[in-house]
Order: sequence, then structure tokens, then C-alpha cells
Amino acid sequence: MSDSRRRGVRPASGRATQTENRHARLLQGSLVVNVVRLAWPTIVGLLGIFLFNLADVFFVGKLGAVPLAAISFVFPLLFAFITLSIALGIAATALVAQALGEGKTQEAYGLGSSAVLLAFLYGTALATVGFLTIEPVFQAMGASSETLPLIKTYMRIWYASSPMLTLLIVVNHLLRAHAVAVFPGLVMLFASMVNIVLDPLLIFGLWGLPRLEIAGAAWATFIARALGCLLLLWGLKHYDILGRVRGSLKELFADFVRLIRFAIPASGQNIVQPATEVYMVALLAGFGSQAVATYGVVTRLYAIIFLPYYAMAAALIPIIAQNWGGTNRARVAEAGRLAISVALLWGLICTAPLFVFARPIAEFFGSSSDFVLWTTFYFRYIPCSFAFAGFIMLLGSFFYGIAKPFYAFATEAVHWFVLYMPIAYFASLQLGVEGILLSEIVANFVSALLAFAVYRWVCRKGF
Repeated sequence: MSDSRRRGVRPASGRATQTENRHARLLQGSLVVNVVRLAWPTIVGLLGIFLFNLADVFFVGKLGAVPLAAISFVFPLLFAFITLSIALGIAATALVAQALGEGKTQEAYGLGSSAVLLAFLYGTALATVGFLTIEPVFQAMGASSETLPLIKTYMRIWYASSPMLTLLIVVNHLLRAHAVAVFPGLVMLFASMVNIVLDPLLIFGLWGLPRLEIAGAAWATFIARALGCLLLLWGLKHYDILGRVRGSLKELFADFVRLIRFAIPASGQNIVQPATEVYMVALLAGFGSQAVATYGVVTRLYAIIFLPYYAMAAALIPIIAQNWGGTNRARVAEAGRLAISVALLWGLICTAPLFVFARPIAEFFGSSSDFVLWTTFYFRYIPCSFAFAGFIMLLGSFFYGIAKPFYAFATEAVHWFVLYMPIAYFASLQLGVEGILLSEIVANFVSALLAFAVYRWVCRKGF
């Protein structure tokens, strides 16, 4: 027996063979099966994140209106932090998967290690800046003297865990680049369950634990993130997909530049929709609180309806990137056609039930006549354009997979900034709230046509 085997060290060729066996299925076989295999764990993980946030709101809300208002100030900042972290995760997925498709296994390992290190440094830097600017930032956001002390208490603990949040997101994406999807999805669900269990225990001081109130919610988040982060880092070792950190600062810096250059348009693409939603809330506020309440409900239900789109978007990036790296252009084109088909199919599936049950859905969430009227109006007519919105989202993943992140950003920017926002404004002048809601149909349809034109142009060029 060799010395390496006596010491329990695997031969160097074993690692390459293991990785090749794992990601080979993304380069061959049924695309539908591959997408489903990667997508369903993503749905599980996303559901866990939704439950995570709902638990914080639910239990902190039991403390009263002031603590609930305090934690509500945190969500926009949390969303921005997650959005930027996801952009780095997308960059890691696309670049590592492309290297794997090219057969550059060691390059994929090294780039993955650089992505993990960059995620930690990025999270630590943002946490440091955030920690030092809690008071001025939240004062600028409108926090009152009553809520600001609670915000400080929560955010000091939250910022301490933010590097772990960045690692959770980036490592999750990195594992999917290596065709490992079930494990990270279950870890995200596990972390969410830990938070849900710990929230009431630490907030209200149950089972002999101290009553920490809003700080308890922050500590529950801290512990859940820490456990999830440890499990995912163990997963990196278990699946043996990391290499040594680059041997020189020059090589490491080159990796950082590649990742950041890819992540910048990805972060822009992720920010345009929430930025538009802020504008829409301000626009609807001119028509009263029930108009804002309508938008709040429909956007949250929209996120749930679009879960299959989010999951497929995440699944498509490593599949397309690996095949792009392997110069399998026919399979890349097939993945693009599959994305278009799924976008249209799921949109059609959603339309009829939402039309039929529009009023019961509205009455379930509120009883005000205006709220019921506008919410019913939305779910009867706007879902006919959901297929086009999903189409734009999935084409964005296609562009990420073929290493053209700017195209993904440009299509989303045109969709939300160039079309949706001005159309909604002018429609509001003529048709009021209904005009604002109807503007989504026009924006979705026109944007989808433009995105398809870009997609066809890219295909004609041979990618």
C-alpha cells in the first residue's frame, strides 16, 4: 500500500475523477431532468428563507408596534446586502462552471477558493462599515428616537453575522456550480428551521432562557447562520471541490477582478426590480393607504408564484455555463429553448386559477372595498403577462451562462426603468390605480419582445 493511502490521502487523480463524474450529467443526458434535479432543492431553500423572514416579523410583532417598526427598517438593508451577495454568487457559479466545462478542473478549484475568500472579505468589510454607520444611516431612513435604540441593538448583532450570510450565499452557489444542489438546499432549510425554533425561545425567554426581546431575534439569526455556514463549509470539504488559495497575490487579485467584474452587472440586474418597487410604492401612496396595501400584497404573492422561475433561473446558470465552457453550443441553444418553453408554460398554468380565485384571494387578505377591488383587478388581468416576465428572468440566466452578464442587466434595466416606471406614471394620470397595475402588462410584453430580439441576435452570431 502506498504512503498516501496509509495516511488516508486520496490520490490526486481521484479528485478529478470524482468531479468529472459529478458534473458530467450537466454535459449530457436530459436537460429537463438536470434542471429539475438542480431546481427543486432551490425551491426548498427559498421557502426556508421566506419562513425565516416571516418568523422574525411574526414573533417580534408580538412585542408591540415599536419593535415591529424597528425590525421593518432593517429589511431594505437586508435585501440590499443579500442582493449584492447573490451577485457574487452568480459570478462564482458562472465562472467556476465554465472552467469545469472547459476541463480546467484545477482552475475551477482555485477560482472557487478565491470566491470563498472574497465572500468573507466582502462580508466583513460591509459589516464594518455598517456597524460604524448604524445611527446616521437609519436616521436618514426616518427612524425615530423611539425605534433607533432598538435598531442599534438588533443591527449590532446582525452585522456580526453578516460575513456568515455572504458565505452562506456564495458557497451555496459554488456547490451548485459543481452540480451539488440537494445538500445546500437542505442546509438553507435547516438554518431557517433553527431560526424559527430559537426566535420564540430567545425573544420571550422560554424554557429558562433569558428574555432578550428584539436582541433575541438577532441572536437566533446569528446562531442559524453560524450553523448553516459551518455545514456548507463542511460540504465544500466533503464534496472535495476547493483547491488551495492562489499561490501569489497577483493570481489572487486576478481572480478577485474576474469575479467582481462579473458581479457588478449581476448586482445591477438584481437591484433594478426592488428599486422600481420603491418608486411604485411612492406613486401609489398618492392614491391612499389601500393602494399601497394592494401593492404590498400582490408583490409578496408574486414572489411565491414566481418561485419556479427563481429556481429554474438558478439551475440554468451552471448547466449553460458548463456546456458553454465545453463548447457544446447545440446543448446551450437547447437550454435556451427550454427556458423559453418553461417561462410560457408556467405563466399559462398560473393565469386561469388566479383569474378564477382573484376575489377570494383579495378578500382573504383584506376587507376594504378599494383593497378588494384593486387586488381582484390585479389577479384577474395582470397574470396574463407573467409568462413574459418569467421569460425575461430566464433569459437573464441564459446570458449569465454564456458569460454575458451585461445583457442580463440591460434587459432588466429596460424592463423596469425604461418601460415600467414611465408607463406607470403616465397611466396613473389617466386611469389611476388601475392604470398603474395595467402598466405591468405593457412593460412585461414589450420587454419580452426586446429580450427575445437580443437572444436571437446572440444566437445568430453563434454566441
